[in-house]
Amino acid sequence: MTPLEPKERKSRITKSLDNSLIQNISEFDAGNYTDSAHEGKLEAKSNSSLLPDLFQLAYKINPSVVDKTSDKREGDRRILEALSETPEYRDLHKTTQVNTIASAIGALALAQQIELNKEKIKEDLAQGDGEGKARKALKKAAKEAEAETIESTDLIGGLFPGTEDTDKSDNSDLSTILELVDIMKRNQQVQETMQQFGRLRSILKRSKKFVYRKGVGSIKGIEMGRDITRYLPVELAFIGHPKLQPIGMQRYIRRSALQYRTMKKVTLGKGPIIHCVDCSGSMQSNSKMSWAHAVSLALLEQARIEKRDAKFILFNTAIKAEFTFPKGKQDLAKTLGMVSTGPGGNTEFTRVLDAAAEETKISEFEFADILITTDGHGRLEESTVRNLKNLEAEKGLTCYSIQIEDRMSNKGTEVLKRFCNPENMYLVGERVQNDDKALSEVFAGIARPRTE
Repeated sequence: MTPLEPKERKSRITKSLDNSLIQNISEFDAGNYTDSAHEGKLEAKSNSSLLPDLFQLAYKINPSVVDKTSDKREGDRRILEALSETPEYRDLHKTTQVNTIASAIGALALAQQIELNKEKIKEDLAQGDGEGKARKALKKAAKEAEAETIESTDLIGGLFPGTEDTDKSDNSDLSTILELVDIMKRNQQVQETMQQFGRLRSILKRSKKFVYRKGVGSIKGIEMGRDITRYLPVELAFIGHPKLQPIGMQRYIRRSALQYRTMKKVTLGKGPIIHCVDCSGSMQSNSKMSWAHAVSLALLEQARIEKRDAKFILFNTAIKAEFTFPKGKQDLAKTLGMVSTGPGGNTEFTRVLDAAAEETKISEFEFADILITTDGHGRLEESTVRNLKNLEAEKGLTCYSIQIEDRMSNKGTEVLKRFCNPENMYLVGERVQNDDKALSEVFAGIARPRTE
């Protein structure tokens, strides 16, 4: 998305400041909405006159509605005031405050809901709303907007593995993110993957060996950053005081606010990760495909936290797709492309394992571990096995396998034994119900500590 020209941006900011129905809107606040609306094409998705104010009501930490305005906008002001007094809005605000993506999603959802009955709501509020119909409609709008925002941010959070929030964590612009959210909501496999990933994430955390490093935990000093939960009292005063809030927000954006430095437990990773994922037709049953993709997301989260290079090779009889994440860096479009890849075709191991072995010739993946997740058996050339054994001897490469049990498991196990040592082979049930122990051991193995 091409940024606005400075002159046009300034004009839009001035207009936003002049027309705002939210008190104490700073130039920073107006600029944040202007950039978000342009980048996310928000006003193309909703032409509601309330959209800019709903965004500020969602984004600002302590927003309040103005006491008076022009006759033309009095109806809008009453709607905002009534909305801001509902407990449903306060619940929504917990999800959206100081989060550009969540605020954009929440504001759009609110605008779309309110516009359905906007004139009737205005009329009821102007007459005192004696029967409470207007407030009931606004409560419903806020509740549905909260559900929409939580669902969307959960999906985004799943595709930003290792982040603590869903604010813009990669190079994707807001428009791309909103479009990808719509795609995710229509893709059943992606939704199943997100559900599986939540459980696998907890297994990953339990499997790690820990050392202490900088993070949430015991206070060890003071540093600069933007973690509000660790702010010094003086910084909380900046963001809580209407006149000082613009300074506080600038310090937040620039990561220059004073906060407590703490220590937490983290795991030291061994090296790069290569995950070969079976995408043959048999993976379609019993959510095996979404489970295998969830394993990939868990590995990607581990790679991001530990700044390890990660490669994912999706295969059947050929290489269907490859996705590389340098140092585990997030890329929403790339991650969605990976977990959207569906099953089809037969299974063959030679090509994918040759491709994985070839990756170890690249410096970034020279000391990679290889994991293959499959439910079947397939052809495997002896030359491929010899090559992997040579890499094991020369570079200390370790091959892991996760086999999803099915009627052909015995044959599949015999093939996997040719290149995997028995202690690195794991079998999970056909409905992936007994995966906790296997995954704990796989994650612990791939996350072996290295010496600093």
